[in-house]
Amino acid sequence: MMTFKKILITEDYEAIRDSLISHLSAYFSSVKFIEAENCKEFIEKFNLEEPEIILVDIVLPDISGIDAVRKVSLQDTKVIFMSNINDSSVIYKCYKAGGHAFIDKALVHVESLKAIKTVSEGKLYFPFEIRDDDLYKTNLNKLHGFEFDIIKNRLTRTELILFEKLGEGSTKRRIVDEQFISPKTFEKHIRNIKEKLELDNTNELIGLATNHKVYSSHIR
Repeated sequence: MMTFKKILITEDYEAIRDSLISHLSAYFSSVKFIEAENCKEFIEKFNLEEPEIILVDIVLPDISGIDAVRKVSLQDTKVIFMSNINDSSVIYKCYKAGGHAFIDKALVHVESLKAIKTVSEGKLYFPFEIRDDDLYKTNLNKLHGFEFDIIKNRLTRTELILFEKLGEGSTKRRIVDEQFISPKTFEKHIRNIKEKLELDNTNELIGLATNHKVYSSHIR
């Protein structure tokens, strides 16, 4: 098992960073925890501190966590990606970017501890077996290319704007204020979007919107 003295946590929400550090500190009392809230801070602190393990959120304010990791020289650093997007194609992108683990943010306390212990033993920690064969990659690309073409073709311009805002993590209040619409109009648009995309609930909508943001804006 590798020894580690520093863990860099890159997450734009301070409350999540604080909660995660508080939890992990109970198990790794001698480890120094370093914080970053965007790509710029991530690169600066990674180069300055040279952490052995990094936990990075996929969706950051400036660029994606995947692209942020691509901008540094990892060498022996273990990379643990975090996200609410439990999507096989996104997880595969994390692996190809140099990731050693992927954890669900909904279970971040339990999953982060397991992932850190696993990667420190030189093993991968993913929710499914990672393969590099061309058929596997082709199937993933077909699935998500179809999904996003449907989104663009079915939604109106206003609906697409709201969809993308949800993918950026904007709240209902923020979207209503920025788009100069009433809460009632917002709800009407959300109902229309769910109906057009054949989604059962708002959680499914937010998950798809977040996934779409990662693909359309950041992952190449």
